Amino acid sequence: MISSGIKIQNFLYCGSLKYSFIIRLNLDRYAATHHSSRK
Repeated sequence: MISSGIKIQNFLYCGSLKYSFIIRLNLDRYAATHHSSRK
């Protein structure tokens, strides 16, 4: 499987050559967050 991603402004585009799809993620709306599983 060959996949790739590129960031343009505040969007992250991800896609694959094997499967014809492109996903666009808004990085402002879906920002990465840290979750700790320790109690």
